[in-house]
Amino acid sequence: MYKYLSVNFVASVVLLGFLGFSCTPQKEAHYFQTVPYNSEIQTLITKDFEHKVKVDDILLIGFFTNSVEVAKYNTSLEGYLVDKNGNIQIYNIGDVKVVGLTLDQVKQKLMKIFVPDIFKQLTISARFKNHRVVVLGEVGSAGVIPMETEHLSLLEAISMRGDLRPEARKDNVLVIRNTDRGKMFYRVNLTDGSIFNSDYYYLQADDIVYVESSEQKKKSATTEKIISYTLSGLSFLLLVFSRVK
Repeated sequence: MYKYLSVNFVASVVLLGFLGFSCTPQKEAHYFQTVPYNSEIQTLITKDFEHKVKVDDILLIGFFTNSVEVAKYNTSLEGYLVDKNGNIQIYNIGDVKVVGLTLDQVKQKLMKIFVPDIFKQLTISARFKNHRVVVLGEVGSAGVIPMETEHLSLLEAISMRGDLRPEARKDNVLVIRNTDRGKMFYRVNLTDGSIFNSDYYYLQADDIVYVESSEQKKKSATTEKIISYTLSGLSFLLLVFSRVK
């Protein structure tokens, strides 16, 4: 009887100790801590960069005019795939080289092909269909974000996935970007106002954003494992001692 109570008492003390350790309050890191009140950031990163067409991009191109003949050129509802040679194939025109061009340059090139030889007046729209970014880690809901516009900021992407969780590290957000030189890895500090000057403030197609856990959460996870193993061991001891007469 006394042995059983003794072990039970020890188990309770050990459990309370672990729980107290694992429930250490977590300090929250706020966004933009280094930005003074009522201040003005002088060198904001600009939106003057434009995405250029790459192989395997899919372009949604629309032709608009008052001629019924234009319907023949609006047959590609799935978009125009940029082939390995950097071309898209347009009805009655054939291959058109678009790789390396911006969307505005694509529209200008098509205007020269169609006007005035085919249409006297024409409006052309063009946008990317398959551009997206991926947000992973300690956010409300990890997932893929289609890029509806050419300019999507890191903060917008995070907010679209439900913002950062309380246990997320705001000072060490990883952005992985594909470049001509290979994959580039860049760490962004969301607690610092310098993010607005960063080349990674605006995301590019196929960027991957990874938000890691804080050290406190990692410690808590380790503590939870220790508690689990300890309780399993104590349960076994209690079972053994309860059978001792």
